[in-house]
Amino acid sequence: MRYGLAIGLSAVGLIAMTFLFGWFSAIYPYGSFVDHDRALNIFVTSIGGDTYGLIDIGNGPTELNVILESRQWESLIALWRSARAARNPGWRAIGAVSETEAKNGRLFVLAGNTIRFVIREGQECVSYDIVSGDQGKVESALLRVQDHFAGKISAQPTSISAARAYTATLDAVRYWPPAPPDLPHCGN
Repeated sequence: MRYGLAIGLSAVGLIAMTFLFGWFSAIYPYGSFVDHDRALNIFVTSIGGDTYGLIDIGNGPTELNVILESRQWESLIALWRSARAARNPGWRAIGAVSETEAKNGRLFVLAGNTIRFVIREGQECVSYDIVSGDQGKVESALLRVQDHFAGKISAQPTSISAARAYTATLDAVRYWPPAPPDLPHCGN
C-alpha cells in the first residue's frame, strides 16, 4: 500500500514538474546547421530564471545535447579557438567540456581537416563535422550565446512544448545515474 502510494505520488510529481518545466522554459535559437542526416543546433535555454547554453547534435534518429553554464561556455569557446588554429591531417582531441546537470554529457572538440564536435552520454554518441565554409557561422553562433549570457543580445524566444518538456524529463531520469563518458569519438 505504501509503495503504491509512493509510486502514485512520484508519477503525479513528475507530471507536474513536466508541465512547470514547459511553462517556465524558453529556447533562444542562435545557430542551426545541417549536413545530410546530421544536424547541429546552438541555442540558449532559460529554465525558471536560470540560463544555459545548449549544443544539440542529431545523427539520424539519435539526438544528444549538452547543457552548459556560462563559465563552461567560455571554456567551449577557448577549445573552439584552439581547434581552429590546430589543423591536422588526422583527428586530434583538443579538449572537452563536461555537463554538470543530470545527464552528465560531455562535448569533445577535435581538430582535423575540419572541426568535429562529439557528444557522449554514457554509451550513446553523436558527432558533427564543421566544414571550413560553416566555421565562421558556428563561431558567430557560439559568440552570440556568450553575448546572451552577458545580457548584450537576445534572440526571439520559442516556448518548449509540454510534450518536449516531458521527453526531457524522462531523458533526465533515464540517464541517472550517469556513466562517465570518456571517449572523444563515436567509432567513426
